[in-house]
Amino acid sequence: MLGGHPGVSDVERAVAFWTSALDWDLYPPDVVVLADPDGNPFCVVDLSTAPSG
Repeated sequence: MLGGHPGVSDVERAVAFWTSALDWDLYPPDVVVLADPDGNPFCVVDLSTAPSG
């Protein structure tokens, strides 16, 4: 957890501060593909949207 404001996911905070979300439909909805400031893609699991959530 990145900590911070209630109701805002860690993925949303990461996008707000230092990453960008990539449009990537090859993974389930709980997997989010982001890019770092250099454009390198990486995946994170957003447990707030996971089916077991």
